[in-house]
Amino acid sequence: MCRSRRERHAESRIPISNDRRPTFASDLNILNAPNSYVEHVFARNSSNQPIHYWSFAACNPCANSNAVQRWAGENLTTNYPNCSECRIFGNLAAINGGDNTTQHAFGTNANIELIQYWWDPWFSWHGENLTARTNIGPAFKIVSDLAAVNDPWVRNPKLATGQKGQNVVGRSANGELIHYYWYPQTSWNAENPTQTAYKNGDIHFSDSLGCCEQRLTPVCLCEKRQ
Repeated sequence: MCRSRRERHAESRIPISNDRRPTFASDLNILNAPNSYVEHVFARNSSNQPIHYWSFAACNPCANSNAVQRWAGENLTTNYPNCSECRIFGNLAAINGGDNTTQHAFGTNANIELIQYWWDPWFSWHGENLTARTNIGPAFKIVSDLAAVNDPWVRNPKLATGQKGQNVVGRSANGELIHYYWYPQTSWNAENPTQTAYKNGDIHFSDSLGCCEQRLTPVCLCEKRQ
């Protein structure tokens, strides 16, 4: 059987021992791997560092009950220390990339700035403070849990075949919707739809948001502030 690069990488990891098991202090996010037979679990630990577990089978499909199912774990903050402000102080939102070759885990840091950890098969994991980008800035801080969703499966005529945009939403301190969005041509940007599109209505939010992928457009839901 031909294994993916991520599966071969997982096989080379040192097994998780009892004295250094990464443990969780937040809600869990579970994903199937992009383009391979691997499951992934993301959460943060008590030191506000994202933890990543993944499991892979030595066979798929497995013909008998003796097949080996293996787990590996890593600390994304300490193993890939390229982002000093990338500690997470809330729950994570994890998602596969729209082209199904990458993985992304989003959270907010102590300054309620949006942090992205992302994996690609060429350079492994990276971390970045998206709010700190010069084209975004402190007006787009998020105080709630996050929701992440890819663009719908219907092809966007502005993108190349197989490309999809990515969306992350949350609530500001004023109860307004904050929307971060990524496209391959323009990278990450952010907007406040409450201020730009709905200036005349009371549609502020009092809770976290949830998103689902519909046929033509992502739909995000939340509780209206009373």
